[in-house]
Amino acid sequence: MLSALAGLGGEAERSGDRAEPRGEAERRQLTVMFVDLAQSTRLALRLDPEAMREVLHAFHAAVMREIARSGYVAKLMGDGVLGYFGWPQAHEDDARRAVVAAISIVEAVAGLDSPAGETLACRIGIATGMVVVGDLIGEGVAREHAVVGPTPNLAARLQEAAGAGEIMISDTTRRLLGPGFAIEPIGERMLKGHEEAVPLFRVLRGRSREIRSFAADPAAREPIVGRDAELSALRRAWEQAKSGASQTVLMTGEAGMGKSRLIQVIAEEAASRLMFQCTSLHSDNPFWPVVQQLPSAAALIERVTGPVESRDTGRLRREIIAAMAAQVLAAAHDEPALVVCEDAQWVDRATLELLRRLAVAEAPLLLVVTSRPEGEPRLGAAASVHRIVLRRLARSMREQSS
Repeated sequence: MLSALAGLGGEAERSGDRAEPRGEAERRQLTVMFVDLAQSTRLALRLDPEAMREVLHAFHAAVMREIARSGYVAKLMGDGVLGYFGWPQAHEDDARRAVVAAISIVEAVAGLDSPAGETLACRIGIATGMVVVGDLIGEGVAREHAVVGPTPNLAARLQEAAGAGEIMISDTTRRLLGPGFAIEPIGERMLKGHEEAVPLFRVLRGRSREIRSFAADPAAREPIVGRDAELSALRRAWEQAKSGASQTVLMTGEAGMGKSRLIQVIAEEAASRLMFQCTSLHSDNPFWPVVQQLPSAAALIERVTGPVESRDTGRLRREIIAAMAAQVLAAAHDEPALVVCEDAQWVDRATLELLRRLAVAEAPLLLVVTSRPEGEPRLGAAASVHRIVLRRLARSMREQSS
């Protein structure tokens, strides 16, 4: 459904963050993915070589496409593909990017056509750890960037331990994922090249929603230290919203500055509250944060859109935004409402337009938008938006909070 709305997102506001490999070795944390076509030997025995070539070509293309969305295709190896997440460009959520890509790869491979009429499947292993990466080795078409360390070997062994259509991840990768994925521990196994048994974890096929909720947010358990002025400003905005005057707060700060913890204080007082969680993986998907939190929004889009090809996309998007805004504001009809959009440095353009509409609404509503400084969204006239900037605390205050 959302793919049909791709034209509603408008022109991309940011370019990709691809970085070109520099050919210089460096030490860094890397998430390594091995993807293998399951039952490829049996397929090769049954198929004509030309038909098998077409299968492998389609397999490679599908896997490379999904890896390249947020990672780096390092090497093609017969019926396998090697991918890196965290090099040449590092992100704080590289493990999550790898697992999201793996889920998409499993689905993409299962949808490929097979001359033998069978459903194709792949096996995926993912591991995360410190490596030295970047040295160029080999010549000509065999030239590649080498990775030194135990992580690639572990990813390869996890791939061997996976069944058809399965994604097996290391314990380190699992701990880096955070909420949003259904993970099944399957115990410890002896893997080739390892002297001790290794814990294995399987990512379940169905992708769970990547939603942060107020109730489950671990920020609720953290003490607030050194943020009296910021908390007072947020409370003032909430009191004004409760009196019937709509308020908008743009809260900026680096990761870990305590934005979510401040919001939690207000969330505990709000009977009506809604959180939209933006992610780097879905910054080009129109209305993605809204649809994840409001299932009725998906039905609304389907009802309003009809045959997209036959309608003006600009007018269509305005209709959807108006309907969504009305749906959100309905929550503030009887009591003051809190609406939060987290990590808006990754907000898609359609959702940003919805936020701008909510920012000028006449309702007992507090809209809080959090962002990192480098990706701060433009919500409207400066006079209509309260700004709260979270800067690093002095060392003594940081020690009190630890």
